Amino acid sequence: MLTQVLVALQAHDLPRAESLLRGIIQSTPNHPDAMHLMGVVCGMQGRPNEGLSNFFKIASS
Repeated sequence: MLTQVLVALQAHDLPRAESLLRGIIQSTPNHPDAMHLMGVVCGMQGRPNEGLSNFFKIASS
């Protein structure tokens, strides 16, 4: 599923990437790659605090 996220990111489809990432995180909480990409996607959408929250979750696990 991360491949689909990367395809969405390459197409600049941030809402789709976020939706896919939420699905991954829901099924596998604290998935490090998904959490990292979610942080990036949130930052790209102007939500840096939410993005940083994802990075902090990765660092604390």
